Amino acid sequence: MFTTPSGSQKVGGLRAVAPISLPDFINHQVVLALRPGPEETRYVVRMARAEMVAGHAQRARVQKTVGLRVAHHGAGLRLTLRTQHPHLQKSTLYPFDEVLLVVAELYADLVFDADPTGRLRQLVNHEEVGQQWQRLRQELAHRYAAMPDDMLARMVARVDQQLAQPAGLWPSLRPDYLYAALPGDFYQQLFETNSRYTQAKVFPQFLGLLDLHFVETLRLAPPESRAPGELPTQAVLQLTGALDPTATDVPGVAAAIQAALGRTAPVVPEEVQFAYEATHCFDRSTGRPVAVKLTVSCTYQNLYHREYYLTIQAEPAV
Repeated sequence: MFTTPSGSQKVGGLRAVAPISLPDFINHQVVLALRPGPEETRYVVRMARAEMVAGHAQRARVQKTVGLRVAHHGAGLRLTLRTQHPHLQKSTLYPFDEVLLVVAELYADLVFDADPTGRLRQLVNHEEVGQQWQRLRQELAHRYAAMPDDMLARMVARVDQQLAQPAGLWPSLRPDYLYAALPGDFYQQLFETNSRYTQAKVFPQFLGLLDLHFVETLRLAPPESRAPGELPTQAVLQLTGALDPTATDVPGVAAAIQAALGRTAPVVPEEVQFAYEATHCFDRSTGRPVAVKLTVSCTYQNLYHREYYLTIQAEPAV
């Protein structure tokens, strides 16, 4: 979360603010407000994970449609995310991938309480999700009873355990970076083009169970050119990240890369490179995202590369 350039803290955390010297440049400001309304904004979401190991690449792509509804709730917001039509593409498809698509229906309708900033705080329709799981559990038992190994049984047991407590499903959402990006934690904060804003950013379970931590820097892009007297219709936030080596288990990442390469020689942690960048475009009148592009990666020489890519694109209103 951010502070304003005057230093007043907003709900949800803290971003440090530093001025930028921009001679002969007009300073622009924006405060985004996520406006409630009955209408659903629909997005085409594309996610991709790619891993290249010694010249051999494995890729997995998911495309789905996600609808966003926004309502007031107390001092914050209540957000509904409705997911439809997930489609998976992989370099190699396995029978268990079909099982995972069935389980993905567990996340079809999720309702969250969010801070005024847009940061998701908790899942509130736990009971409905539990009922959905009971239906999916029966479907899995019926369709995949002949699956030869115990992968299905172990996965079912894990979901059973997660749903045994109201907050149990929340950790399973963290590795899906969509939930941090839609709508995003950017509201009720003053951004100016002559300042930059930094905060901690984490990408959970980027490499196995290892998280990547960055120091994220945000800049408000100058508005697009308009006719005299005409106000800009969109706001664009540009984000980049520098790895936080104190919060990230870099030796653990190097060991995971070494294992993936099958090398006896160790991977030098200092030679592993990390990158993160994102662009978030918003409709100024509604505060709703128009488009998001996000990439995070780690690379070791020309032998190993792992990348996550996310795009979110609003569909035209009907």
